[in-house]
Amino acid sequence: MIEIINLLFDIINFFLISRIILSWFSHNRFHPIIRIIYNFTDPILIPFRNMINPIGGIDISPLIVFFILRLIRESLMNFLI
Repeated sequence: MIEIINLLFDIINFFLISRIILSWFSHNRFHPIIRIIYNFTDPILIPFRNMINPIGGIDISPLIVFFILRLIRESLMNFLI
């Protein structure tokens, strides 16, 4: 069970990191692979983007999401162990 949870969080982190890297470069948002990344990460990021304004033009919502996911992951691990 722990391995499955770790895998799930690793996949989420992979998509979030991919999304962050994509934001540094111009890209076609309609490319099928990029569309998958956006479709996977938008439901996670959009609520935080709506609550947190960019600081100096930099969107910190992915950082907040990473922090919250880390807390959830650690809580689940402590609960299961």
